[in-house]
Amino acid sequence: AWLLELCHAFLQQYIQYLQSMGFILVQVRPASPARSNTSRIRALASMAGETRGSFSYSRPKVDGSPKTTNPPVTAYHLQRALPGGIVLMELAFQGCYFCVKQYALECSRIPMGQTVNSQLSMLFTEECDKVRDLMHVHSFSYDFHLRIVHQYLLGSHMALRQGYHLTSFLEDFITQHPDIPKFGRNHIFQGEDSSRVFGGSGG
Repeated sequence: AWLLELCHAFLQQYIQYLQSMGFILVQVRPASPARSNTSRIRALASMAGETRGSFSYSRPKVDGSPKTTNPPVTAYHLQRALPGGIVLMELAFQGCYFCVKQYALECSRIPMGQTVNSQLSMLFTEECDKVRDLMHVHSFSYDFHLRIVHQYLLGSHMALRQGYHLTSFLEDFITQHPDIPKFGRNHIFQGEDSSRVFGGSGG
């Protein structure tokens, strides 16, 4: 239960990070086998006009086995409308991995969409590249773990059970992250401090 709570907190904080970049949560319906490609494109086009609302849906994991007992994957979608098109982000946990998918759709490829000239198309491509560069998933994950540790030490975050072996976690964390991420805001260092204690003689 505590791990699910941490995953939920991670998702919510990353959503807030994307919202600070101008993305908004949007409603996306689960895909239907009978749904045509044109319908999917029209659904994406309708997102450009949405400015509010939040949504998540449970997407069943498809692995070909009807007896699977794995929990459904909860995916969140955010979009950002630009003059040249739409950028859509999909966030979800796949097992212990946090996955971020980025989709881009030019206005000229949307039915009833406006024609995009070459200059606007180039600017849209550059903006998509900028969004990709600013996702910073590795740095965000690094900071998130250290924030949770800090809150745990202050006693303000109870997701980690009492008596959690924090030193072992920190040792593993440093091993997994020998180099500080380029855009990390928090840092952890390991070192040794030794001092000589002189005994006094009474007289």
